[in-house]
Amino acid sequence: MIGFAEIPHTPFTGALNTNILVEDGRGDRYLKRYPHSNRDVMDFIAQEQSFIGFTQQGGRFRRRTPEEQAGFTKAAASHGLRVLPTALTDREGVNYHQFIPNAQTLDTYLPVASTENTQRITLQILEDLHAAHHKGFVYGDRWSENILVTPDHDFTHIDFDLEIYGSGARELDVASIAFYTLCGGRDKAASFLGTMLGRATDGWFNMPLVEQFTTRLAVQFADHPVYGNAVEDTVELFSIARSEEYARKS
Repeated sequence: MIGFAEIPHTPFTGALNTNILVEDGRGDRYLKRYPHSNRDVMDFIAQEQSFIGFTQQGGRFRRRTPEEQAGFTKAAASHGLRVLPTALTDREGVNYHQFIPNAQTLDTYLPVASTENTQRITLQILEDLHAAHHKGFVYGDRWSENILVTPDHDFTHIDFDLEIYGSGARELDVASIAFYTLCGGRDKAASFLGTMLGRATDGWFNMPLVEQFTTRLAVQFADHPVYGNAVEDTVELFSIARSEEYARKS
């Protein structure tokens, strides 16, 4: 087993994990991921999924074990998807992930990105999500802090603690991406994002259901300092998407 030394650094603490920065003998850095329980967060997610209507559709969620997370990320990455795979798992079952220096979360990147880069990253994210669903992978929990953008304007998905499954799972994936991309990019993203959603073909998702989930997410977070004030933006987004869809089918 490779030996690691902990790097003095404030741990990256999330709702369901604490990540410690470590370094191996070659100087490569990783995040050592310690899971922890958080009943309040799980209850909030259950309430949110009920509020937006996912539960009523027959959709469900569960927490993946560290072993399941490692298997999912490795399988997704092996299919060419934009997923950061688990680099290794130690004897105690703790997962390690490559540390990406100077990466920004999507909600940090989009507000200051140019219109060109906002649309570029939006297209990449939608294309990857379409490929994931086509290959049988549903990401789940796709909010903006689980999408990292690198200094060269590339991106990768991280954090697969939660599995969503059942009816409407793909639509929730699409709605989550749409909502958080819209909240980050606002006017720079809205028209382009709506057009791309309206151009989706091959029965990828049910548009009315994606609209329902996205609109209710906007209501759920109406007063949030980052994701708030998006109800009117969401209405406009799907007005564009439906118009594009109608034009495509005419």
